[in-house]
Amino acid sequence: MARGPAERLQFGGGARDAVVTTSAFHFFDQPAALREFHRILASGGLAARSSGQPNDRGGDVGNILGRLEPMIHHVSRLCAVVAGVFAVSLFAPGTAKADIVGFTSPSGNIGCMIDSSSVRCDVRDRVWSPPPRPADCQSTMGYGQGIVLTVGQPARFVCAGDTALGGGPPLAYGDKITKGSLECESKTSGMSCWDFVYGGSFEISRDGYQLS
Repeated sequence: MARGPAERLQFGGGARDAVVTTSAFHFFDQPAALREFHRILASGGLAARSSGQPNDRGGDVGNILGRLEPMIHHVSRLCAVVAGVFAVSLFAPGTAKADIVGFTSPSGNIGCMIDSSSVRCDVRDRVWSPPPRPADCQSTMGYGQGIVLTVGQPARFVCAGDTALGGGPPLAYGDKITKGSLECESKTSGMSCWDFVYGGSFEISRDGYQLS
């Protein structure tokens, strides 16, 4: 079963590593990979999937892991198995999203989650509709229920099957929360979030939205 080349990749700071396979069906040391899946998931770890289209030589592996990087900020261990058309990242329990903070608008209509790499706010009731679903957002995923801002990137509409609603206590009107270069302010008009170092911002409310 140990067919096809593989490489171990090291992320910034040397704290994270990845096992990458370059074949859709032939895994490097498949039993070991499966044991790693079982070890992390059975002990309460998390699994996340990132869409991608790596070729047979793994030429797109860097791009896929780059898209995973905002998701694994401050995570001490990552095992990513790239197989054909997706990457799976396994987060060891107690390390995944260790610095994430959830908060809501005082009305409870907006729920947000923030860490030092990204902030996302979803809205429960709204009178507006998002733009058409982009081609890279699968039809099986939820779309447009909120907006996400990742450090160094423009804000975009959420494409995900989960929700940020109900994730934390109310953030009083006029109060702010800051993680790294990301900051959000609760306003009577809605929730505003921005990246004060790299740019990018959004506002979201029941009545409308703005993003940049």
